[in-house]
Amino acid sequence: MDILEKITKLRLEQNWTEYQLAENSGLTQSTISSWYRKNLIPSITSLERICEAFGISLSQFFKDDTTSFTEITQSQQETLKRWSKLTKEQQKKLSDFLDSILPKNSVVVRYDKDRILMLAEVSDRGALRIMQEDVEDVGV
Repeated sequence: MDILEKITKLRLEQNWTEYQLAENSGLTQSTISSWYRKNLIPSITSLERICEAFGISLSQFFKDDTTSFTEITQSQQETLKRWSKLTKEQQKKLSDFLDSILPKNSVVVRYDKDRILMLAEVSDRGALRIMQEDVEDVGV
């Protein structure tokens, strides 16, 4: 399936017209219509806006049937958006705070934007055991 077919499929799943897609993505309807009339591929910036309107990531847009993703809730999406607005120092402080309130023998996940940096386990004595660093593919 090509990019325009995928956009059409997602749009129809939402029961949206091209106009509604334009409204939800912040793009103009003429821009979207021109992709179809001229068989153009949207820019990455436009595609990101389209994906945001559908509530999916670019990775989810391009995934094929053999790729699996872990779905996250709206609340988790909002938390990730807020996290990305923090400075590195603020992210560290928040991460340290979360580590301090997690129950013992729990799994700690540290991430930066879309990438998981570390999976670790907290023992009942508070020791942190790193299980995996720089995780690229996490299947749940």
